[in-house]
Amino acid sequence: MLTDTEKAMEMIFSSDLTLVRATLNNPLLFEAAAKSSFKLIDTNKDNKISLNEFEIFLLEIEKKTYPGEKTYLNKELIEKTFKDFDYDMSGNIEFNEFKDIFKDLVTANLMGLE
Repeated sequence: MLTDTEKAMEMIFSSDLTLVRATLNNPLLFEAAAKSSFKLIDTNKDNKISLNEFEIFLLEIEKKTYPGEKTYLNKELIEKTFKDFDYDMSGNIEFNEFKDIFKDLVTANLMGLE
């Protein structure tokens, strides 16, 4: 059975080129997909992503992207990336901040599929 983080990654890293393009080109679909992914990553359901939840998410992405390889992410890099997306410096990533992460990841996925 998939974890919530794995379900979110399946949405972000879909191999269905048509779906990936549609997600990026249709604002309503993009918003719905981003919200679904956000809710799956927000494991304690407080409507924000904590550093711990973000770390779990990034490590799962790395494991999926580079299966069986050495981990390159470290605490310092994860914290820096987290701060880069925590635009309001609240100590959490809210949904509006997460949409940029989601867009970057879906766009990278699309580039890999084309």
